[in-house]
Amino acid sequence: MEKRDNWDAAFPKENRTGDWGFAVYNPDGTAKSNDLNCVQCHTPLQAQDYLFTYQKLVDFVKK
Repeated sequence: MEKRDNWDAAFPKENRTGDWGFAVYNPDGTAKSNDLNCVQCHTPLQAQDYLFTYQKLVDFVKK
C-alpha cells in the first residue's frame, strides 16, 4: 500500500481506494501478479482511512 494524492493514469483506478494504491511485489522489487482484489476489502473502511489497523496507529501516535 502507498498513499499519495497524485496517482497518474499509469496506476489504474481499480487498484486504488481513496488516495491509497495497492500492489504486490516480488522480493526483487518486480511487480507480482495479484489475484487478490485489495480494494474490495479496504473500500468499506473509508471512515478509518481504508486501514484495518487504523485504531492501532492512532493509539501508537497518542503514546
